[in-house]
Amino acid sequence: MAKTTKSRKKKKSSFVDKHKRVLLIVAVVLVAMAAVSLPFVLTKASADTIIYIPKGTTMEALTDSLKKNTDDTFASRVTTLLKVSGMKVEYRHGAFKIAKGETALMAAYTLRRGEPSELKFTFNNVRTLDEFATRAGNKFEPSKK
Repeated sequence: MAKTTKSRKKKKSSFVDKHKRVLLIVAVVLVAMAAVSLPFVLTKASADTIIYIPKGTTMEALTDSLKKNTDDTFASRVTTLLKVSGMKVEYRHGAFKIAKGETALMAAYTLRRGEPSELKFTFNNVRTLDEFATRAGNKFEPSKK
Protein backbone atom coordinates (compact mmCIF):
# COMPACT_ATOMS: atom_id res chain seq x y z
CA MET A 1 0.00 0.00 0.00
CA ALA A 2 1.31 3.32 -1.01
CA LYS A 3 1.14 6.19 1.33
CA THR A 4 -0.24 9.36 -0.03
CA THR A 5 1.26 12.53 1.24
CA LYS A 6 -0.49 15.78 1.36
CA SER A 7 1.15 18.41 -0.71
CA ARG A 8 1.91 21.48 1.27
CA LYS A 9 0.85 24.69 -0.23
CA LYS A 10 3.70 27.12 -0.56
CA LYS A 11 3.04 30.35 1.26
CA LYS A 12 3.07 33.40 -0.88
CA SER A 13 5.62 35.75 0.55
CA SER A 14 4.53 39.32 0.94
CA PHE A 15 6.46 42.45 0.03
CA VAL A 16 7.41 42.99 3.68
CA ASP A 17 8.74 39.45 4.02
CA LYS A 18 10.86 39.83 0.91
CA HIS A 19 12.33 43.20 1.84
CA LYS A 20 12.68 43.10 5.63
CA ARG A 21 16.35 44.07 5.64
CA VAL A 22 15.90 46.96 3.25
CA LEU A 23 12.93 48.29 5.20
CA LEU A 24 14.88 48.01 8.45
CA ILE A 25 17.81 49.94 6.98
CA VAL A 26 15.48 52.64 5.64
CA ALA A 27 13.80 52.94 9.06
CA VAL A 28 17.16 53.27 10.83
CA VAL A 29 18.32 55.93 8.36
CA LEU A 30 15.09 57.92 8.81
CA VAL A 31 15.40 57.80 12.60
CA ALA A 32 19.04 58.91 12.38
CA MET A 33 18.16 61.81 10.07
CA ALA A 34 15.38 62.91 12.42
CA ALA A 35 17.73 62.76 15.40
CA VAL A 36 20.34 64.88 13.61
CA SER A 37 17.91 67.50 12.28
CA LEU A 38 15.71 67.81 15.37
CA PRO A 39 17.99 70.26 17.27
CA PHE A 40 17.92 72.66 14.32
CA VAL A 41 14.12 72.69 14.38
CA LEU A 42 13.70 72.84 18.16
CA THR A 43 16.21 75.63 18.89
CA LYS A 44 14.38 78.95 18.80
CA ALA A 45 15.39 82.61 19.01
CA SER A 46 14.86 83.99 22.50
CA ALA A 47 14.05 87.58 21.44
CA ASP A 48 13.40 89.76 18.41
CA THR A 49 16.67 90.94 16.91
CA ILE A 50 18.05 92.43 13.74
CA ILE A 51 21.26 91.03 12.27
CA TYR A 52 23.25 93.56 10.25
CA ILE A 53 25.44 92.08 7.53
CA PRO A 54 27.75 94.67 5.95
CA LYS A 55 28.92 94.28 2.38
CA GLY A 56 31.95 91.98 2.06
CA THR A 57 31.62 90.42 5.52
CA THR A 58 33.04 87.01 6.47
CA MET A 59 31.39 83.96 8.03
CA GLU A 60 33.34 84.59 11.25
CA ALA A 61 32.01 88.15 11.48
CA LEU A 62 28.47 86.89 10.88
CA THR A 63 28.94 84.27 13.60
CA ASP A 64 30.16 86.94 16.03
CA SER A 65 27.17 89.13 15.18
CA LEU A 66 24.78 86.23 15.75
CA LYS A 67 26.42 85.35 19.08
CA LYS A 68 26.26 88.98 20.20
CA ASN A 69 22.55 89.34 19.39
CA THR A 70 21.27 85.83 20.22
CA ASP A 71 22.32 82.99 22.51
CA ASP A 72 25.35 80.85 21.64
CA THR A 73 23.52 77.59 20.82
CA PHE A 74 21.13 79.34 18.43
CA ALA A 75 24.02 81.18 16.76
CA SER A 76 26.11 78.03 16.35
CA ARG A 77 23.22 76.09 14.85
CA VAL A 78 22.38 78.87 12.39
CA THR A 79 26.06 79.12 11.43
CA THR A 80 26.28 75.35 10.94
CA LEU A 81 23.25 75.40 8.64
CA LEU A 82 24.71 78.29 6.64
CA LYS A 83 28.05 76.51 6.23
CA VAL A 84 26.39 73.23 5.20
CA SER A 85 24.23 75.04 2.65
CA GLY A 86 27.32 76.69 1.14
CA MET A 87 26.22 80.28 1.68
CA LYS A 88 28.59 82.90 0.33
CA VAL A 89 28.31 85.58 3.01
CA GLU A 90 30.35 88.18 1.15
CA TYR A 91 27.55 88.53 -1.43
CA ARG A 92 24.71 89.00 1.10
CA HIS A 93 24.31 92.29 2.89
CA GLY A 94 21.53 94.12 4.65
CA ALA A 95 19.56 94.03 7.87
CA PHE A 96 17.70 90.80 8.54
CA LYS A 97 15.03 90.50 11.24
CA ILE A 98 14.91 87.34 13.32
CA ALA A 99 11.64 87.14 15.25
CA LYS A 100 11.25 85.69 18.73
CA GLY A 101 10.45 81.99 18.48
CA GLU A 102 11.91 81.62 14.98
CA THR A 103 13.75 78.31 14.60
CA ALA A 104 17.40 78.06 13.60
CA LEU A 105 16.32 76.52 10.29
CA MET A 106 14.02 79.47 9.49
CA ALA A 107 16.67 81.99 10.55
CA ALA A 108 19.27 80.36 8.30
CA TYR A 109 16.80 80.43 5.42
CA THR A 110 16.09 84.12 6.08
CA LEU A 111 19.80 84.98 6.13
CA ARG A 112 20.49 82.92 3.02
CA ARG A 113 17.55 83.76 0.77
CA GLY A 114 15.26 86.22 2.51
CA GLU A 115 14.73 89.86 1.71
CA PRO A 116 16.46 92.38 3.97
CA SER A 117 14.18 94.09 6.48
CA GLU A 118 13.04 97.63 6.02
CA LEU A 119 14.79 100.20 8.16
CA LYS A 120 13.30 103.39 9.50
CA PHE A 121 15.38 106.53 9.53
CA THR A 122 14.42 109.33 11.87
CA PHE A 123 15.93 112.78 12.02
CA ASN A 124 15.61 114.91 15.10
CA ASN A 125 14.48 118.53 14.78
CA VAL A 126 13.55 118.21 11.10
CA ARG A 127 9.91 118.77 10.22
CA THR A 128 9.83 118.88 6.42
CA LEU A 129 11.70 117.37 3.52
CA ASP A 130 12.86 120.82 2.37
CA GLU A 131 14.38 121.50 5.79
CA PHE A 132 16.20 118.16 5.65
CA ALA A 133 17.49 118.87 2.11
CA THR A 134 18.80 122.28 3.21
CA ARG A 135 20.65 120.84 6.21
CA ALA A 136 22.06 117.91 4.25
CA GLY A 137 23.15 120.21 1.43
CA ASN A 138 24.96 122.51 3.87
CA LYS A 139 26.93 119.53 5.23
CA PHE A 140 28.22 118.57 1.79
CA GLU A 141 29.10 122.03 0.45
CA PRO A 142 32.83 122.53 0.04
CA SER A 143 34.40 124.90 2.51
CA LYS A 144 37.00 127.57 1.73
CA LYS A 145 39.60 126.03 4.02
